[in-house]
Amino acid sequence: MSVLPYLQEFVGTAGVVKVSWLALKNGDTGAPFTGVAGSRVTVQVTGTYGAGGTALIEGSNNGLADVSPTWFTLSAEPTGVPINTGGDIFAKILENPHMVRPNITAGDAATTIDVRMTIAALM
Repeated sequence: MSVLPYLQEFVGTAGVVKVSWLALKNGDTGAPFTGVAGSRVTVQVTGTYGAGGTALIEGSNNGLADVSPTWFTLSAEPTGVPINTGGDIFAKILENPHMVRPNITAGDAATTIDVRMTIAALM
């Protein structure tokens, strides 16, 4: 039950950022990433889910200074289906929150999930 940091890299294309949370285990969340508002955001979730492993992609409009932000499960565009997965997915995020994080809500000792998000600024 840890909050794991993200890795951030700027992709060769202007205005594109890739954020990765790697080796998330059952009970882990990723440190919230800010800077997605006003952008196109896609997310890729892959890994070993183990027994019942589940990954949520969550967003909040609270600020980082808020000690107890309210988190909501984000939805895939264009379907509006919540991004709550027990298997590998690739999806465009429908909402445009201030902060985004992964949350691994179930699994076992084998659960190891990687979440990669690409943010492209709207020009």
